[in-house]
Amino acid sequence: MNMQKLEIKIGETTFIKLESLAASGYLWDYTVNDNSIIHLEKKANEFKTPPAAGFSGMEVFAIKALKKGTAKILFSQSRKWDNNTEPVKSRYFNIIVSGE
Repeated sequence: MNMQKLEIKIGETTFIKLESLAASGYLWDYTVNDNSIIHLEKKANEFKTPPAAGFSGMEVFAIKALKKGTAKILFSQSRKWDNNTEPVKSRYFNIIVSGE
């Protein structure tokens, strides 16, 4: 498992951008192992102007550091209607929150 490490301070917000395949129906979903340390939410989709053929842009997620500690995020890219299939991509992040 290839895990990326991000370090942020309490009260700060950082962003993760993941390449989108929304035009093909593939969206990123996520799980967080400890929601008391970070708050994660999808903020937006970014698209190139003019859009390139077959490119959906980026899905943008905001991470706000709530308290000191470590949280892990698993992002999975899949189609919601493709039940019981493996994601086409997965990304792992280790978020380390330090004091103010």
